[in-house]
Amino acid sequence: MEKRFCFILLLLLFACNSVAQHRIDEPLPEALPLHFTEVDSDTEFMQEFTASIPSLVTTEYSVNNVVPIRYFRPKEKEGSLPTVVILHYWGANNLVVERSLAKELARRGMASAVVTLPYHLERTPQGFRSGQLAIQPDISHLISMMQQAVLDVRSVVRALMVTSGVDSTKLMLTGTSLGSIVAANVYALEPEINAAAFIVGGVDLAHILWHSSLVVKQRDALRSKGYTEARVRTELADIEPLNFLGQRSASGKTLVIGGRFDTVVPAVDTEKLIQALPSGQHLWLETGHYGGIFV
Repeated sequence: MEKRFCFILLLLLFACNSVAQHRIDEPLPEALPLHFTEVDSDTEFMQEFTASIPSLVTTEYSVNNVVPIRYFRPKEKEGSLPTVVILHYWGANNLVVERSLAKELARRGMASAVVTLPYHLERTPQGFRSGQLAIQPDISHLISMMQQAVLDVRSVVRALMVTSGVDSTKLMLTGTSLGSIVAANVYALEPEINAAAFIVGGVDLAHILWHSSLVVKQRDALRSKGYTEARVRTELADIEPLNFLGQRSASGKTLVIGGRFDTVVPAVDTEKLIQALPSGQHLWLETGHYGGIFV
């Protein structure tokens, strides 16, 4: 009986270690072109397509292991187009904001690809709200979620580079709130991305988690487990954008948009992102977090 228990324990430890082996900067397998299916478009000037790829990170929820992509392209526009990868905010239950941006880009002759982040929208397991499982009072789960998100988006970027109709020399990236944090890591790790806009996001994840007005319950739960901000910072080191942005060797254009009165992603953490991108531009809005999104 004791030997059987030890064997089961070893299996569990192996499973935990296999999950932990994923790193956001790990080499990716060779990318395959995306295969798009056209869907009805709600505008006269924009085509909409869908595609999906398998996630490199396997979770217990099969619905979360597929990465849906919505691809938008201006109608009657031939050839390879500049393309923007768009990442949504935490808890998004629709893509109204992202579709609005896609329409504006299409008006300007650009394509876009909206990527669904882990545990959101179509990737939401039954019985949960969109995004509910993304940020939990469990540091190991938070790390795994960010690893999956970054690897998923990196995989989409690589796939777009070999997809017909995409100008791989003009590949850009933007994210809002949580999407901005994911985008910061992806931008740091994918030199092929030559421009990025970060909307009401920031860096120093431990400080965000410990001071954000949106995660009070999660923070209180972590405190009850003995966590401090310093301990969280140490444990989140492998997914911290600050630890990767300085390694980016390829030049690129960046824009950081922050809300001066943001308490969800504290303005001080947006300022840290600005400082981490010294050659980039920034814009401060006289708003809080949600005003920044809708402006």
